[in-house]
Amino acid sequence: MKLKNLFWAIVAGAAALVSCEKEVDLGPAKISASPAEVTFTKEAGSQEITLNSSRDWKVNSGIPEWIALSKESGVADTQDQKVTISVTSNSGHDRSATLVFNIGYGKANVVVKQAGPEGEIDLGEGTLEKPFTVAGVLAYTRALPADQNSESSIFFKGKISTVATTYEASGTYGNATFYVVDEDGGESFYVYQTYYLGNRQWKSGDTDIKEGDEVIICGKVVNYKGNTPETVGKGGSFVYSLNGKSEGGEPAGEGEAKGDGSLENPFNPAGISTVAAALADNAQSEQSYYIKGKISNVKTTFAASGNYGNATFYIVDEEDGTGEFYIYQTYYLDNKKWESGQPDVAVGDVVVVYGPVTKYVSTYGTTLETVGKGASYIYSHEKGQGGDEPGGDTGEIKAVSVAEFLAASVSSSQWYELTGTVSNIKSDVYGNFDLSDASGTVYIYGLTATKVEKNDKSFASLNIKEGDTVTLITLRAEYQGTAQGGGTPPAYIKSGDNPGGGDEPAGDIITATVAEFNAAAESSTQKYKLTGTIGGTINTTYGNFDLTDETGTVYVYGLTATDLGYGSKNDKSFASLNLAEGDKITIIGYRGSYNDKIEVMNAYFVEKVSGDNPGGDNPGGGDNPGGDDPGTGSAFSSNVTWTTGTNSYEESATVNNESGVKVLKLGTSKAVGSSTLTLPAGSTSLTFYAVSWSNKQSKVVFKVGGTEVASKEPAPNSGASGNQPYTITVTDSDKYTINFSATSTLTVETSGSNTRVILFGLNAQ
Repeated sequence: MKLKNLFWAIVAGAAALVSCEKEVDLGPAKISASPAEVTFTKEAGSQEITLNSSRDWKVNSGIPEWIALSKESGVADTQDQKVTISVTSNSGHDRSATLVFNIGYGKANVVVKQAGPEGEIDLGEGTLEKPFTVAGVLAYTRALPADQNSESSIFFKGKISTVATTYEASGTYGNATFYVVDEDGGESFYVYQTYYLGNRQWKSGDTDIKEGDEVIICGKVVNYKGNTPETVGKGGSFVYSLNGKSEGGEPAGEGEAKGDGSLENPFNPAGISTVAAALADNAQSEQSYYIKGKISNVKTTFAASGNYGNATFYIVDEEDGTGEFYIYQTYYLDNKKWESGQPDVAVGDVVVVYGPVTKYVSTYGTTLETVGKGASYIYSHEKGQGGDEPGGDTGEIKAVSVAEFLAASVSSSQWYELTGTVSNIKSDVYGNFDLSDASGTVYIYGLTATKVEKNDKSFASLNIKEGDTVTLITLRAEYQGTAQGGGTPPAYIKSGDNPGGGDEPAGDIITATVAEFNAAAESSTQKYKLTGTIGGTINTTYGNFDLTDETGTVYVYGLTATDLGYGSKNDKSFASLNLAEGDKITIIGYRGSYNDKIEVMNAYFVEKVSGDNPGGDNPGGGDNPGGDDPGTGSAFSSNVTWTTGTNSYEESATVNNESGVKVLKLGTSKAVGSSTLTLPAGSTSLTFYAVSWSNKQSKVVFKVGGTEVASKEPAPNSGASGNQPYTITVTDSDKYTINFSATSTLTVETSGSNTRVILFGLNAQ
């Protein structure tokens, strides 16, 4: 009997222990703080606030040095919590800061104000004569409705505190992203994708930005998502002054709306902006309009668009330079694609464009523009002062020195004859090299045997090598502000004083290891036989993958069933070969490169050495660099790899009906997750898709060397539930971009009470 009583006593005790460990239901996620504003005199002091939070909380980073808190984080509790706010003495102007107490899903703001003996600081007026301070532009932007651009451009000044992306690092975009603060510190303001001095894209040779630079910024601002004051991206602002240097470029005003959209009385930019602004989000006008203006900024010339034959640029009122409007992907005269030899667009040209317009709304903001993909066209085109005269080929080829060529204007009709020495060959496949004479050096982008519209990739067959003297014919082109010959159309050879200096065609196929192949010279005549295992980011549609043997790895760009010859198009038959990741195969191809990355070019399949998986058609992701047929690729592929860490997993999902998408899942139902991302060297931005676990808000934090550089709060997604493979539907609102200083490694981790997030489509640049 005693034994039986002892047994039930033990059972009762265990039940009591289990009961004690049961989680307390804290109700919905909520947080509040009282009072919402505390004020201090100029003397040092402390005040207490009351915080009530049903979830673990923390204070966002960015607490000013003059403020200290008794604690910066805490746990969920049904009872009120006390937090003491202390300030140092203030010997300057009045100052204030906003403390953000965050639980991921919600937040509570507390404004801290402290008087100073010098009184209110002058926040500026937003004019060139009296620009806003950083504190002033923060106050101005926070007063705007969420995600609504300011109606007009304003000026503000500050000192660069952190550089996220330099101009040079942005590449062809020619913009920079950084933070500015006032001279005496305080909160920072986010200057996003801003243009250079003179309201233009940065070009090679211009002074780049750095921490400590003093700048005046001009442009429109937006309170992004209602919590991030910043400049409007994609050149919506520009650096008016850099360390006292200015090139002018005041923004175009809104301007007076003129015209009725007819041919006799076309809209000016302000007039058509009124029409587009009245449309519903992403709606297109039911009719087309005539729009007249002067080109103020060229985003893409006709020549640069290649086979697309369209151009993208901004126009302003030709009389007073007001009312900028975006002409997007417009066709040429007579509603046709532009052709080589026709005049191209340039800043200063006056155009009349005919077509429908739209109010394009995305996660990046709102743009009033013409409908793209050739829905509009240039009805008339008058070259501006200093531009090329209309017309085709002049018929006269001018023989000039390199220096004279560099000094000439960009032209799509005037051909020049240059004689010089070949050096610094970038690609003998595509004919990219430096040409030098006694007067200077110019880069030649694309050389062909005869005059053609498209590079026939015959540079190697011309048997030219470094040190040869050649005479070629070319147009005067430009890329990112740097003069060059060639392009579209490429330069073509007139004569060579040292023929036969290149590689002789090789008749034999060389069997090589991957390491030997990578060490070989680039050639469009020598074939190599390689055997290795399929891996990496595979695109079965276009036959792109990594081939690995015991000596190394090389990228195979384009695999066909049979030998089509160098320069031929991929016949897209990779899937029909029934190959899959992990198969060991033998291929034959040429040693080429793209963007200085070694590739097996124009490869064809020989045999399958091993592999139990017969493969099948599995259209993959990944970009398809170069070539004549860029393909589509996958919107959800990644150029970032990850190493799974604490509570992180590589899994699979079907996203927007695309199966086999690799995803990174972070966290479990009770624990946060973390992973290490490996980016291309020197990356300064990361774009990715992210969703929180089903019906629960979460937060994901990115760090470099332990320092937080960005955080996002992905929206819950009903597809993020259960076990893999997940079935997820996403939109542009689920796509995010973060910026940071150049790095090759990021740490990503979840935060908050809901600890599960799924990421995919991670691409860094």
